[in-house]
Amino acid sequence: MARGGCDGPLGLCHPYGVSLYRLIYDPASRPRESDLLGPDQPLKPYPPTHRVRFNAGVRLAVFVGSVVIGMGVMALMGLIGAGFVGLATGGSDLTGALIDSIGFASAMELVAAIGGYVVLVCVLEGRGWPFELGWLRLGGLLKGILLGFVLITVNVGILALVGSYRVSGFNSGYSPWFDLLTAGVTAAVAEELIFRGAFFRILEDTIGSVMSLIVTAVIFGAIHLSNPDATLLGAVGIAIAATILPAVYLATRSLWWPIGVHFAWNVTQGPIWGSPISGTGPGRGMLRAEWSGPEWLTGGVFGIEASLILMVTVGLFSAWLLSMAYRSGNFTLPFWKRRRLLVAASQDMAPDQSL
Repeated sequence: MARGGCDGPLGLCHPYGVSLYRLIYDPASRPRESDLLGPDQPLKPYPPTHRVRFNAGVRLAVFVGSVVIGMGVMALMGLIGAGFVGLATGGSDLTGALIDSIGFASAMELVAAIGGYVVLVCVLEGRGWPFELGWLRLGGLLKGILLGFVLITVNVGILALVGSYRVSGFNSGYSPWFDLLTAGVTAAVAEELIFRGAFFRILEDTIGSVMSLIVTAVIFGAIHLSNPDATLLGAVGIAIAATILPAVYLATRSLWWPIGVHFAWNVTQGPIWGSPISGTGPGRGMLRAEWSGPEWLTGGVFGIEASLILMVTVGLFSAWLLSMAYRSGNFTLPFWKRRRLLVAASQDMAPDQSL
């Protein structure tokens, strides 16, 4: 049922953009009538069952604990392995080099995030293979990659038109593989499992889609303040622009989409157009890029994500996508509103005992 009595394709109030939205929207992503939750949540009928097992606080604690334990185990295994190799080869500084290795840290993050999500979804929630990672929906990965590429490229193009971006040549010696694996695959998979697959989804079960989006956007922006070239403007830009990730998730209830967007977002910034990525260091890529203009325009050392141009363009697109997802009925209500509606529905369905 469309919200507010809206009619038309997909139950939307406004026909504009429906054709574009159809390219993203997945009809299977609508909330269930039995518990008013999306298909990416464990079934929680009314009256509720498994109160402790499906409690949001318990699920978050189990997930975070699993990720922390996974990273600890990975670190221990790496240090033990480095120690044995060091003894065999006489490389006394091998352990320290491993600790400082960006590649090893990325591997730890990726393995721990996957392990934590398996524990959360398969063990605690008992959902088997989750709806949000269904293999038949893998096409969303490619569509997300295309969307992420377009969003960054459009903004680079705007900066080029105003004279703030120029290509001065090619970096013939640049090898993209390390950046593709760390800033691309690891960041996209690990961060989407953590922030959209776990934090956003579990918080949404309790406080609803709107508040969950706000909370996770603020946290997502804040954690980027720990990057070497972090700026406050960059963190704000991340918080605004990254709303595209929960927006496509709400429209599809598929993690393939935000993983694809996130992968292309990072790879298009750095390896392709030569922008710094989220304040993680100087920009490097296949193109030798020259940036000119004030920090609010180019993003400065943080990268294009701190550009006001990108905040506005991606922020507006995300707002449009969120509004379409809302009008198509894909937002989850806070638990207290769902409970009120489910109680009313159960009373309406109860047999009439009056004489």
